Amino acid sequence: MIGLPIILIGTSLSEHGALGTNATAISVLAAILAIWAVMRGTAHWKEGLAFAIPGLIGAYFGTQLGLAFPGRKLIFILGLVVFAEAAWMFWLSTRKKPLFSGPPSPQPHHFRRRAFGLVPMGVVVGWVSGFFAVGAGFMIVIALMLGGRLPVRLASQTALIPIALFTGLEGGRYAMAGHVQLAPAACIFVTGALSGAIGVALADRAPRRLLQRVLGALFVLIGVNFLVR
Repeated sequence: MIGLPIILIGTSLSEHGALGTNATAISVLAAILAIWAVMRGTAHWKEGLAFAIPGLIGAYFGTQLGLAFPGRKLIFILGLVVFAEAAWMFWLSTRKKPLFSGPPSPQPHHFRRRAFGLVPMGVVVGWVSGFFAVGAGFMIVIALMLGGRLPVRLASQTALIPIALFTGLEGGRYAMAGHVQLAPAACIFVTGALSGAIGVALADRAPRRLLQRVLGALFVLIGVNFLVR
């Protein structure tokens, strides 16, 4: 999400061009991080794929509609969504305990039960991701927490799998429509890698509530940028 306002402010790309370019960069970065997380055991690939595979159907149709939607209106609506994300982060910072802090059950029948709930969530969130051509990581994490009963840290790592697949589809579709520029995408990839490394370092050291409030404030700034365009 941070890369999108950077492209909108720092380049002359159209709204659709910024969305497609950002999605392309995020897809590559998320794929690398997802593979790393699965290898380290910090992401649950079963839950990730159970969410992502049906979600690709929603992402495809959402992308088709997003490409046909006026770019300025798309960014404006996305700004409202970002404000909702900010409100959620501020609400989480008021909780004494994180949601679903315990590990999920390893029993196979429990996974099947969780997967049953993840499939429809994946389709809906995939559609939203495709419509706005963003990773929708915030919504994916919430869905994995609610449907997969994953604690927030595990859900955040597992979310990299659907993020990579959704944005890969979106970036490819936008590229086919001529809305992807590789040079800005490479810059966003580097920026995302650096900010991701900083975020991981802070997540291991900073208090949970402080991080949530900082993220909430960042979402407010991003939302304002989208609304005033």
